[in-house]
This record gives sequence, C-alpha cells and structure tokens, in this order.
Amino acid sequence: MSKTFTIASFTLLIAIAFATNARGAGLAVDSGLWKVTSSGQRAGGPLPPSVQTQCFTQKELDDPDTAFGQPPSANGETCKRTAFHQTATSVSWRFECTGQAVVASEGNVNFDSRTHYKGTVKTTGNVMGQPLNDTLQMEGQRVGPCTSNATTP
Repeated sequence: MSKTFTIASFTLLIAIAFATNARGAGLAVDSGLWKVTSSGQRAGGPLPPSVQTQCFTQKELDDPDTAFGQPPSANGETCKRTAFHQTATSVSWRFECTGQAVVASEGNVNFDSRTHYKGTVKTTGNVMGQPLNDTLQMEGQRVGPCTSNATTP
C-alpha cells in the first residue's frame, strides 16, 4: 500500500468519523440516510472527491456521545478526543492520535437546516514518516430513509 493512499485513507477516516459527531442531542437533525460529499487539499494540492452514505437511526442521534463521540483507531493509531462543543446548530471538536500516525485533527459542522450541513476538518501531523497537512470540506444532505444496504457508524 502506498504512503499517499494510506495518508488519504487515514484523513478520510478521521473526517467521516468526526462528521458523524455532528448528529447529537439538542441538534435539529433528521434521522435517515445521509450522503456526505467531501473534497479538500493536501500540501496545497487537491484531494480526490469522495461520496459516502451513512444511516443514522433516531436511537443513535439520541445518544451522540456513545454512538458517534468516540474517536477512530485504525492501523495501530490510538486517538482521543481532547475537545467537543455542541450548540443547537453546530458542533466543533479536536482529536489527537498517536501510534504509526501522530496527528491532531480539529473540525466543525454547521447545520443550516434539519437535512443539510457544511463542515471543515483540518488534520496535521506525521503519517509513516510523511508530513500531513490536510483540509477537508464536507457537505452532508439527508437523502431519505435508511435502506438495508446503507452503512451505520
């Protein structure tokens, strides 16, 4: 596996996991199937766009810290949340990871309706000896009810 693919995969994993933190108690957000489109920059160059869908049930939305508030760990990384703030229409967070990748990631998501948000995740650090300086923009749109082939967080 190439270092570039590994760094991109790790950044996307962080962004998706952190974006899901945005669906919490006190937010006016609808459960169902969400399409998340992301694009961004790495070291001044573009990251390829990505589109993913995820199903969020009302039960998961009622307990966001348990369902979504836990940081990801992959490829030997251990991540911990160091900050989390939620209002009625926004969420912001910060995570730090150690292991094969030593990174810090912070982001925010702002809802403009029950079915739409925009957000940004900035990730800096070092992955497999390579510097990491990524900015990922995300846009989430509820697209309907959950389906049997949709993923859940």
